[in-house]
Amino acid sequence: MITRRDFLKIGAAVSLFMLLPVSRLLKHAVVEAEFKGRVYRGTSDGKIYVSEDQRKSWNQHINLGSGCAIANFYPDADKNLHAQVDYQGHPFYLSLAANAKDWLAA
Repeated sequence: MITRRDFLKIGAAVSLFMLLPVSRLLKHAVVEAEFKGRVYRGTSDGKIYVSEDQRKSWNQHINLGSGCAIANFYPDADKNLHAQVDYQGHPFYLSLAANAKDWLAA
C-alpha cells in the first residue's frame, strides 16, 4: 500500500519531469547515414560529425549552433547527401557539396 507521503513524492517527481523541455531530454539524440565510404552523424545540438574509419574515430564536420538540431540525413536519386535541420521548429535543408567538406543550402 502506498502512503499519502509516497504518493506526493511521486507526484512531485512526475510534475518536475513534465516541466523539462523536450530538447533537454533529447540532448544526445543522433541520426546517422553512411555515404560514399563515410559515416555522418548529426546531433540534436546542431553538430555534424564524420567518420572515415567505420565509427572508430570522429571529426567534427560542422557546428550549426545549439539552436539547430540535425533531424535526418537522406541521399537522393542523384547520389547527393542531404541533411534536414530544424531551427526552432522550422525545417531547412543542406546538401553536401561535391568536395565532401562543405554543406550548402538546398
